[in-house]
Amino acid sequence: MLHKKHTIPSRLLLDQALMRRINYDHPAYPTISRNHNWQIAGYKGELGIEFYLRHLPQENLHIFHNLRLPNDSDFFEMDTLLLTPYFALIIEIKNIAGTLYFDTISNQLIRDQNGKETGFPSPILQVEEHKGNFEKWLFNQFKIDSFPIHYLVAISEQETIIDVIEGSDREGVFQKVMHFPSIKKRYLTLLQQHPRKNVKVQTLHKIIPTLLHQHKPFHPAFPSLYSLKPTDILSGVYCNACKQLTMKRMHGKWLCYSCGQTSLDAHIEAIDDFLLLVDRKITTRQCMAFIQIDNRHLANRLLINSSLISVGKKKGRYFVKEPECSQINLK
Repeated sequence: MLHKKHTIPSRLLLDQALMRRINYDHPAYPTISRNHNWQIAGYKGELGIEFYLRHLPQENLHIFHNLRLPNDSDFFEMDTLLLTPYFALIIEIKNIAGTLYFDTISNQLIRDQNGKETGFPSPILQVEEHKGNFEKWLFNQFKIDSFPIHYLVAISEQETIIDVIEGSDREGVFQKVMHFPSIKKRYLTLLQQHPRKNVKVQTLHKIIPTLLHQHKPFHPAFPSLYSLKPTDILSGVYCNACKQLTMKRMHGKWLCYSCGQTSLDAHIEAIDDFLLLVDRKITTRQCMAFIQIDNRHLANRLLINSSLISVGKKKGRYFVKEPECSQINLK
């Protein structure tokens, strides 16, 4: 059973909003654009695992994507968690093209693509750390200290070649690193290794809602990422046809003064951009200024109809968004 769907990384949403809201000639724009493309590729790679998980035996299987849980004073995040009464399997997903050489001596991943070598931190070490953090979380929450937790690194690109640096633990790497189609074989092997339930079903039914309740999505602060100033963020309503902030409110809809495109709900994306880039909450007055309208009642009505949560009353009223988003244009 799928308990938590994939959620779009906040960093991806933020970069996409910034690309709409800063000038093309801003020094940070090329970096934001590159990061955005990288985030899109990574997110699409994560989504690709869903097809293969549907082919696993579904009885007693509980699936969670993008879980971010507290660990002492910090958090740890698991791309995918498969939870059963017999064992847990943590999957770290990597969308990296080329030939990958795993070095278990220096704990490094080296990618060779078109003759150019690039070094990355070891994803095996990364997912091992997630395993330790999840073990600690289970003990702190439920005093569970003997539950089998396994892990693997899943490569989404089928053309990617997986190899090992000479002298490294070749067998160990190929036990832990694989392409998506190999996940089912690994899962079935684990079912054979753990024929008996290692946690009671009643306890499992307590773990599942606790995982969901304690999940805390990550919200990056954009100024610290790109050294931007509040004045760098442009107001207005964005036209997705001509890619400009040139839409104006006319006769109950939004009209682009540049290309003539019309929209009934273009303001929703603008409000989302404000909540990502300016503040986590928005007032009616702030909405008026950002989407460039001078009708307070209209701004209030647009906010109410934008699936936001209203907090407070009268002059102290403001609106906030649900914790996670699930829609994005991946083109």
